[in-house]
Amino acid sequence: MLSPIIGQNMHRLNLRVVASFAFVTFAFVSHWNSTFTLDTPFHEIIYPRPIQGIGVACFFVPMTTVTLSSVSDERLAGAAGLSNFLRTLSGAIGTAVSMTFWENDMIRHHAVLTESVTPYSADATAYSNLLSGLGLSD
Repeated sequence: MLSPIIGQNMHRLNLRVVASFAFVTFAFVSHWNSTFTLDTPFHEIIYPRPIQGIGVACFFVPMTTVTLSSVSDERLAGAAGLSNFLRTLSGAIGTAVSMTFWENDMIRHHAVLTESVTPYSADATAYSNLLSGLGLSD
């Protein structure tokens, strides 16, 4: 809903400031999301999404305008298509790379944990005794 408003007022705005505001908004929402736990109710998880939407509108409209501003009218459609294709491809590559790192870290942490939990580990034995004292069985 905000993208058309930004588009209509681009001539009045400094697009670099608008894009910088978008990055600040992304940082704020990312920090807000990092405070959520498994006990966070669903309705509280929804609150950051409209604010993130403001950041998306303030980022993509100026970036598309800056990207296509020096392209001639005859090449504008092709340049817009190429820009959208590369943006989508880059997002897919970024997602694949980050998920690969995530999975590799998960495997490494799982290996470290399973190596540490043995009957011969003092920490694991103490924690097991603590849980048994609370009424949990082995």
